[in-house]
Amino acid sequence: PKNILFAIEYNKKIIGYGGLVHISWINKRAEISFLLNQKFKENSIHFEKLFKSFIHIIKNLSFTELGLLKISTEAFEHRKKLINLISELGFKEKIYYKNQYLKFNKFQTTIIQSCYLKNFKKENSRFNANNKHILITASSAKFSLINEVNLAIEKSNLNYKILLSDKNPNVPSKYY
Repeated sequence: PKNILFAIEYNKKIIGYGGLVHISWINKRAEISFLLNQKFKENSIHFEKLFKSFIHIIKNLSFTELGLLKISTEAFEHRKKLINLISELGFKEKIYYKNQYLKFNKFQTTIIQSCYLKNFKKENSRFNANNKHILITASSAKFSLINEVNLAIEKSNLNYKILLSDKNPNVPSKYY
């Protein structure tokens, strides 16, 4: 397909969508699309958490499942906070397109930011095929278990990582 889009749900309501668009399977690249209900202001903590989670999922999907080599975003130059957030999330290469779009009767500059498979692999080297993973679900209710498993892993010197998940949207699950 040329596009792969997902609904974004928060508190059991669809609040936006996002995914990969303009997919070039031959060139192994795609552009990221992400749109949220305007109630989620770009400068809010909710926006930031949702965006970070979304990018994490999209990077994993793009590089580990779909075999893409490059994914990119495009943002208007005046969206400084978003551009900095995208950079923090591993999109290091920047290309400026001067006067790319006419908006509000003025030509606007956009910035394309890209992330490559090789950078993704460096960022995620601890999650390679030689590593073992332990998944703990409903993590918000299992702090003692998580600590005990972590201590056991540390004592054993084995190459295990703990993956946490929780269906509660207020609990940010992460790699432990």
